[in-house]
Amino acid sequence: KKRKNKGFTLLEIIAGVVLLALLALMLVPLLGRPVTSAPQPATSLDEAFDLMNVMENIKATYSNDLQALSTAVTSEGTVISNQFGAYTVVHNRFVTFSGGTEQSGGTNILKVTVRGETGEVLTRLFTY
Repeated sequence: KKRKNKGFTLLEIIAGVVLLALLALMLVPLLGRPVTSAPQPATSLDEAFDLMNVMENIKATYSNDLQALSTAVTSEGTVISNQFGAYTVVHNRFVTFSGGTEQSGGTNILKVTVRGETGEVLTRLFTY
């Protein structure tokens, strides 16, 4: 009687696993970065929305008084976590524009720049 061979031999299975492992090792450098950093855009978008909310809350609270707004934002370099959110103050200064160039000074334009916890930055110019 002849016996019909069904299935794979152990040698064929081992060879298949080794080939799949080699193929996976070649694909990791190509696909590794996009796959591992896939959540980053969503996280950046969330951070941007959080910073926009911080600015909107600040604006709503101090919309009519730029000096009070500047005082509430605090000094540049300060790390803040308050009712508006968590952020670092990058810029908090009054500026003017002359010939398209920003200069320190004046009292009518307040430049506020904040940085979120993941590095997102948002700048807003407040005016009377």
